[in-house]
Amino acid sequence: RRGLRARPWVKASMSPGSRVVTAMLEKAGLLAPLAEVGFHVIGYGCMTCGSGAGPLLPAASEAIARDDLVAIGVISTNRNFEGRLNAQIRGTYLASPPLVVAHAIAGTVLHDLVAEPLGLDAEGRPGTLAALWPSDAELRAAMEASREPARLVTPRSIGTPISATSSPPKSGRAGASGR
Repeated sequence: RRGLRARPWVKASMSPGSRVVTAMLEKAGLLAPLAEVGFHVIGYGCMTCGSGAGPLLPAASEAIARDDLVAIGVISTNRNFEGRLNAQIRGTYLASPPLVVAHAIAGTVLHDLVAEPLGLDAEGRPGTLAALWPSDAELRAAMEASREPARLVTPRSIGTPISATSSPPKSGRAGASGR
């Protein structure tokens, strides 16, 4: 809303776990603003965190190699290891999705997100995390607007209720192959 964008040297992408998440973000009015910041949906599942988001910008890749830089990434995922985002990204921080966006706007993990502005908005005013962070009421409203219980009870959003297709595992162990 304020014209803040991910810094040009930041590779920003978004790969939600399913199309349901994309639909929820769109219904909550968040998909377009995320795209404006630089976070476009590039695929689903482990696209971003499995190096599926593509190469780094050539200038960044060259600088990392030439200057032996330790490049850092910030991701919202459930695992963390060297090379997770890209073979040239040697360090990765895990953060909530809003903090991933805040770090992309700031352009560095060395930035104090609470005490320093993330950047300047389209009018040259400092954009702070406190000013951008939604209130509890705004969060509740977005969650209510995006909630569609019928979508959440269908496997892969194809319309078959989970209760109609689910049965307990035959071996008595979850995830057993039945062999």
